Amino acid sequence: MALDITFESAERLSNEDLLDFFTRQSDGEVIDLDPDNPFLRTPGMDITTYAISPVDTDQEEEEDRHAAKIGFRRRILADFRIRGIAGLDERLSGWEMMLNAVIAFTRMYPAEAALIFNGEEVLMRCHNGKIIFDTSEYFKEEPSLAAIVSRHRQETLEQPLMG
Repeated sequence: MALDITFESAERLSNEDLLDFFTRQSDGEVIDLDPDNPFLRTPGMDITTYAISPVDTDQEEEEDRHAAKIGFRRRILADFRIRGIAGLDERLSGWEMMLNAVIAFTRMYPAEAALIFNGEEVLMRCHNGKIIFDTSEYFKEEPSLAAIVSRHRQETLEQPLMG
């Protein structure tokens, strides 16, 4: 089963700069089957980046609704999709890379940000330049993930996208 984890940030970057950042962080291979929408491929995960710029009123209203729920206007996002065919080691490696990459991003660009599992569960927030991880079961079950998360504050995060 494939898993989707989305990183959203209020930082303003071009999609090219965002893709370049995550390429360096992941050592991923750029796949440009569609030159207008390249993505990164790692052994267990595909990463697609987007600079958000609504083109019509409906998209603008959708972004406003999302901002009202999450607490900030997202300007960029990176979608981390763990492939269903990935083995356990590839999945774990993907999670480790993703966590380290979003931590590095929020340190370089300390804008408001969130890491969201399957479109609804907030796993991490960057608020006022501080990284806070949820007390999620995902991190407790795997020692390498727990080690990454333990370097930051952990608390039960508000879940405005659930339900």
